[in-house]
Amino acid sequence: MSYWEKRELNYQPAGLGQMTHTDLDIVVLDDFLDDPMAARQQIIDLDFQAPPNPEVGVISFNGPIPDNLIEELGQKLSDHFGKPVDFHPRSKCALTFANVPKRNICHVDGGNNMCMFNWTVVVYLNTPEQCQGGTNMYRHVPTGDIHNKRGHGFYAADYRDPDKWELIETAEMRFNRVLLCPAWRFHGLDFTFGDSKETARMTLNPKVIVLRTGQVFIVGGPRGEKKLSATHDGAVGKRVVEQH
Repeated sequence: MSYWEKRELNYQPAGLGQMTHTDLDIVVLDDFLDDPMAARQQIIDLDFQAPPNPEVGVISFNGPIPDNLIEELGQKLSDHFGKPVDFHPRSKCALTFANVPKRNICHVDGGNNMCMFNWTVVVYLNTPEQCQGGTNMYRHVPTGDIHNKRGHGFYAADYRDPDKWELIETAEMRFNRVLLCPAWRFHGLDFTFGDSKETARMTLNPKVIVLRTGQVFIVGGPRGEKKLSATHDGAVGKRVVEQH
């Protein structure tokens, strides 16, 4: 049974206020995965689902992150944050092709400093000769906001209007680089490329929940409700999830 089957793919945090995080800085780390070429081949071998409706702005072909990569991501991100982490079911592998053009200038994954995960993470897995562009951070010109603090609906009409957004920062794509972006920051890829699995824009996109000691999640699924709680014994990087 896969990681995602065990987690039953359908859960909600108990008390979104616990996910509040006020730090708006992005973080970039290089040489992230131990064997990025092996990870890249695993992604090429996956079956991907086509975007259901590119017109609404979802333009990537998506697949599940393999269990071994989930385990490695969990340990490395726990080491970085010094706290246990978990992954929201929206986590994915993504391929983005040149023939599915970008429509939205940017988007946001959370709002009002609260959401079902703290960090949007991007691991770039294109080979060095393929790498181009990266991930852009934006400011909403009419309000000056760099993160979603007014609710999704407030900004939705502006996501495709280039006059409403100011580019303020870019995380350059590099092979085996990871970008950690607070989930409520306005961000977006700059352009698409490639015409095959081997040449398309290739990323791991885990949605990361940094758990606090005692934080409880409600897991709903066809076999009933469970509670998952995180504990942390103070050792940096230790990741413990208990099922009750």
